[in-house]
Amino acid sequence: MALCTPVLLGPVSELSTWLIVQGAAAGADVVISAVGANARDVAKQNHVSGGSNLLDLVPGEKLRASDLLVVSQTLGGEEAKPPPGLELGVQPIPASGAEVGPVGYGSHLFSCGEKVWVTGAVPGARVEVEFSSTSQGSDLAIPGGDAHIALAAQLPAREPVGTRQIVSGFAGPALKVIADPPPVSNHTAPAPIIQPCMACQDEILITGVIDGATVTVTLSSGPAHRWVSDASAMWMDVGLLAARDEVVARQDLPRSAR
Repeated sequence: MALCTPVLLGPVSELSTWLIVQGAAAGADVVISAVGANARDVAKQNHVSGGSNLLDLVPGEKLRASDLLVVSQTLGGEEAKPPPGLELGVQPIPASGAEVGPVGYGSHLFSCGEKVWVTGAVPGARVEVEFSSTSQGSDLAIPGGDAHIALAAQLPAREPVGTRQIVSGFAGPALKVIADPPPVSNHTAPAPIIQPCMACQDEILITGVIDGATVTVTLSSGPAHRWVSDASAMWMDVGLLAARDEVVARQDLPRSAR
């Protein structure tokens, strides 16, 4: 079987310090290179796990706006190189605050939520969520421009939540919204839905999640697993499912939820 060319996830920027490669074969050696006037290898990793892999830049290396990035993999003496036209460009660092745009929300904001998914940021920018007159959480945007931000306090009711990106000291405009009341009854959240799963599966898909809720999955064969979700559907790593495992899921929001 011919070895396929993996995919480099974009967008990326001059601020990016690591890159995401998808579709590499398990055990392959992966190299990300810049082609053009300043050709060089910018990231590499041997014996990747396959699927989706995060590669740090080579120590001392920085991406440049003039770079065009390609990814290749080698396995068993066979090399898969990208065909022409699949180069990924690098976004330049904004030169002024006027060049820093607003961000968006991948999450539906519910009061009492504890995590927010932000979209549309410059990869490598710091994304910050603010309410109650203080910063409640921040993180760096990953390649693709998303940031998944755990909050120090629960999202408030009837109070604006502002989110912005900060790029090289330049702050973009704040996106301000008021969180909706969560869909709970008598302070009890409805049970999320476990999609069909099989023995030896190590991740399960949970849907029907309230954005920002804590999801707990309990297995009859092992310990409980918890994760704060920032979306209505999520894959949870639960270890290997055993045959005839009983899988139970619940989601929780604070009792103050209205």
